[in-house]
Amino acid sequence: MQPYSLHDGPGIRTVIFMKGCPLRCPWCSNPESQKRQPEVYLDDTKCIRSFGCDLCDGICSWQALKAGSLNHALCTACGSCTDVCPAKAIGIYGEKKGAGEILDRVERESVFYAHGQGGMTLSGGEPFLQGAFALELLREAKKRRIHTAVETCGYCDAENFKRSGGISGLHFLRYQMYGFRKTRSLYWAGEYIDIGKCVDAVPGISLAP
Repeated sequence: MQPYSLHDGPGIRTVIFMKGCPLRCPWCSNPESQKRQPEVYLDDTKCIRSFGCDLCDGICSWQALKAGSLNHALCTACGSCTDVCPAKAIGIYGEKKGAGEILDRVERESVFYAHGQGGMTLSGGEPFLQGAFALELLREAKKRRIHTAVETCGYCDAENFKRSGGISGLHFLRYQMYGFRKTRSLYWAGEYIDIGKCVDAVPGISLAP
């Protein structure tokens, strides 16, 4: 969750990054969100092992963390290692939250939303990979009169995309160099949908150097 975002929709917004994406774009700006399950990370730039710290040694019962090195193949993302690091070099990408809990946190920032049609943006990852939950968040936000936006690559279940059109205030469609025909038609597993008839969509193109 990222409060006070200025680049993910109109006004000041709180961005909810949802885990999981069906694509593996080389230019992905949030690669930690590609896998759906939570992931432990080790930030070598923060690690103070070179200064004699060894607090994480032996803490992992699965032997995934040894001598300052993390073996993702053995890691179960139990989180037992994240609390022992004084430098905060070990953490977890992703946490399980209910819709009500998320919206309660979003509402704490509501004082900032009044100017410029701010609100909540679902991003990721691909939000509609967790389609039912994304729709639940959008419906609950609408009940609470919070403006919503969705950042999507469009590579998702067509029905969830269609349903969101009557709930979310705005969609940002990220053009990923495939899946498109002319203008605003998008391709899902053999079905072409006119985006303009489903949602209020703003197309965007990823620029990679």
